[in-house]
Amino acid sequence: MPKGKTGKRRGITLIETIIVIAILAVIAAVAIPSAYGYTRLSRLDQMNTYARTVFLCAQNYFTGLQGNYGNISFLDAEHGYYNGEVPLRTTTMAHSREKFEKELAENETNIRYLLYSKGDGEKNPLYKLLFSYSVDADLFEYSILLEVNATTGVVRAAFVSEESSLGYGEVDGRDVCERGSSEALDAKMQGFYGVDYTGVHMQGTIAWEGGDAS
Repeated sequence: MPKGKTGKRRGITLIETIIVIAILAVIAAVAIPSAYGYTRLSRLDQMNTYARTVFLCAQNYFTGLQGNYGNISFLDAEHGYYNGEVPLRTTTMAHSREKFEKELAENETNIRYLLYSKGDGEKNPLYKLLFSYSVDADLFEYSILLEVNATTGVVRAAFVSEESSLGYGEVDGRDVCERGSSEALDAKMQGFYGVDYTGVHMQGTIAWEGGDAS
């Protein structure tokens, strides 16, 4: 009678194992950076959305003060409200060179900033301002910097970052001087929304051209 097959199963060879590992390594090399890039882009989109929210809420707030009191100059005398004066010449234009130069000529000493650093809590003036508009509570897990014209009440810029704080002339992702390059903002992982010109206060009215916020 013919002999049948023994039925023994052949194991995976070393070469086959190496090939499988190589294929998995190639897949991982493609998938992991893509997943990281998508996650990073998603975080940046969220911060840009938050920056726009901060800008619009703050503008609504200061417009209300301007309407009630005629100007917001009294805030300069309120100890601890502003964190300081924006060193305007160290910043870059956001959109328009012409409007930025006009801002330098008319408002070099008029722009103030408010800073909320991570964990500052409820006593921070910027926290109080934004909290009154029932913004997403997750916003306060970030650092926020807001620039506003102390004479016209027009908001100039809003920054949102995962860094522990923000400022002018800082290192790494904490510096807010550069705002004209989306690549630079993306590299620093900063959400941004702002304008280049905030107008002038004249005889009880505000001369403001508006313009290109983004």
